[in-house]
Amino acid sequence: ENLSEKFVIGHGASSTVYKCMLKNCKPVAIKRLYQYPQSLKEFETELETVGSIKHRNLVSLQGYSLSPCGNLLFYEYMENGSLWDHLHGLAKKKKLDWDTRVKIALGAAQGLEYLHHDCSPRIIHRDVKSSNILLDRDFE
Repeated sequence: ENLSEKFVIGHGASSTVYKCMLKNCKPVAIKRLYQYPQSLKEFETELETVGSIKHRNLVSLQGYSLSPCGNLLFYEYMENGSLWDHLHGLAKKKKLDWDTRVKIALGAAQGLEYLHHDCSPRIIHRDVKSSNILLDRDFE
């Protein structure tokens, strides 16, 4: 029921992301990977890499499920959407002030610095773009 079109918040080349509510009323983002032969490998790789990352500027993986409706990854929900939403999408009606813009830029840089230098093993993101910079309620 939660994985219906009305709850879609994003699409990728190999997945769809939904905003869902857990029984405890906590919102989560559920990424459902499409069923391709390479999907299981992609799922396992994401579990291994993202599952071990703990940093305040990176979205954390909350859990996963191997389900008949697809392989599911449960992430913390970022209520302010993506930076792209605020620059180009429906959220752009509300302008980001300079302090908020600097906070977003610093947060993204700190997250990348962690991945590139402090994470073990080091991770190169390879797809940094405004639609992949997700913002929590404090725009961090």
